[in-house]
Amino acid sequence: MPVEDAPDSAALPLSGGSVSEMVQGFVAECCPRDLLLIENVDEDLPSGIERIAAAGRDDIQARLEGRTTVDSEEFLRIGILEHMMGGHDEALGFFKEALRRADRMGPALNALAVASYGRGKTDPAISYSKEAIREAGTDVALLAAANRNLAILYQVKGDFGQAAQAAASAVQCLGSDADPRVLAGLHLRAGQLFRRLGEIKNAHEHLSEAAHLFLRAGDDAARIRSLVALSGAQTELNDFEGALKNLDQAALLCRSGGDKAGEALVMGQMGVAYSAQDQYTRALEHYGKAVMLNRELGNRKGEGANLSNVGNLHYFRGDLEEAISAYGEALVINREQNHLIGQATILGNLGRIFLEQNQADEAADRLRESLEIFRSAGAREQTEYIRELLAEADRTRDS
Repeated sequence: MPVEDAPDSAALPLSGGSVSEMVQGFVAECCPRDLLLIENVDEDLPSGIERIAAAGRDDIQARLEGRTTVDSEEFLRIGILEHMMGGHDEALGFFKEALRRADRMGPALNALAVASYGRGKTDPAISYSKEAIREAGTDVALLAAANRNLAILYQVKGDFGQAAQAAASAVQCLGSDADPRVLAGLHLRAGQLFRRLGEIKNAHEHLSEAAHLFLRAGDDAARIRSLVALSGAQTELNDFEGALKNLDQAALLCRSGGDKAGEALVMGQMGVAYSAQDQYTRALEHYGKAVMLNRELGNRKGEGANLSNVGNLHYFRGDLEEAISAYGEALVINREQNHLIGQATILGNLGRIFLEQNQADEAADRLRESLEIFRSAGAREQTEYIRELLAEADRTRDS
């Protein structure tokens, strides 16, 4: 039985009801209906959680020793508190005992999914979530919670199609009367996943709803990021006017709220929108602003990504020395960040430029390093492309 020694519960400030009732009320405040969510685990711990958990453990232990009935939900709630405090192994034991005693298995299965994920076990977590969904029946709250967790689990695993469907299912289960901030977050997740899958119209629908709901919720920071994502989908649909209109709106929100990180995202996406219209001068201007903002914020990843885009535009324009300079700065950052695919991509771009300049030795050096990284990563299409460039470099040297 996963019960540890704890301070004497008589010394704890618990009054006005049984310990079990105190635990139930405490858990209800942070985990309504005993439905644990992956996304809530990183939130600040509620005051008094350690003392409440210790009292609950002591109470269960004493009642078991006295052969008094302990309900499944009581084990579940202590497990929830243990999990929130980072005791994933201890929580797992309580959740399994809750499942063993349960008439209604869904909440315990859902909790086991979250605890398994906390222990780094994604596949078992997915299995528990799917089982919770099957056990839910018409319990829409449980269906919503299990699908919210399943969306995160599938996304972590890299199964973006299943993740998108789970997020969309959670939206449907919650309904339009749910907390707009929760709904907005799910629409944003679904939209980003559908966009990654190339289902741009689906993505646009979800991202537009996310922006609207974040406005209702009064969450400007999240709304800025949803507008940036929405503008990306609009750009892919060739709705450049709509994309730039949303980005202008996001930029105003950033400046009024002093959100420089958001402004950096907006400037970078403006670069994308202008680049898609072959307006390279405006694109370079906005990518440059994004580079400076990210540099000021110390966001090396964002700085490197925008420098790569600057290099791409200089290459398209035929300004090869400027492209080499931008790619060189981006490569330093990608090495620093250990971003292997970013390194391989930049090295391939540099190799291509040196090849065009008839610098076959310089080209071959970059291309060999790029080839090795792509091959190790299992990126077949990129590996084949770099292999062809390397063969061309070898032919140039031999001629």
